[in-house]
Amino acid sequence: TAVMASKGYYDPDIRFEVTGEATPYKVDLSIDPGSRYTLAAYEIVYLGGAPDAPLGLPDVAESGLEIGEPAVADRIAGAESTLVRWLHNRGFPYAEVSDRLVLANHPDHDIWVQVTIKTGPLIRFGELQIEGLVDVLPVVVERNIAWERGDVFDQSKVEVMRNRLLDANVFERVAIRPE
Repeated sequence: TAVMASKGYYDPDIRFEVTGEATPYKVDLSIDPGSRYTLAAYEIVYLGGAPDAPLGLPDVAESGLEIGEPAVADRIAGAESTLVRWLHNRGFPYAEVSDRLVLANHPDHDIWVQVTIKTGPLIRFGELQIEGLVDVLPVVVERNIAWERGDVFDQSKVEVMRNRLLDANVFERVAIRPE
């Protein structure tokens, strides 16, 4: 039934009958998936309350889900990753999902999802600290900075800078992390 539920079928009727006097036995299996459940609600709760977010907070639209769509587990789990990435790109590099509650309403064939997110502190870009350069001048790194000091942290800008540095074929590896 776990496979059925992962596809949005939370109330299947699975029956089997074993017949025969000796091996090999005959097994008749009947599977009626029942109604496919839909997403009735998707609520985002912030651990410790909603943070001060100068660029706003995500809602169900940013998750990639639509109310009324089939309640497919992969899509719901993927929405969590999308929300966390959204927050990483808007000042919260330490955001993570801390809990998920999914309730099935069997009479109406729908589910309600509540995701709890721990955002961590709002981070802004500060002074860049460059470490570990060998035979490369700091200006090579500095001219590839993709943000301004004081900007709200944005993981996508960090990835742009990282990719620029790797594409220059000067560095074996590049690690950029907020502190």
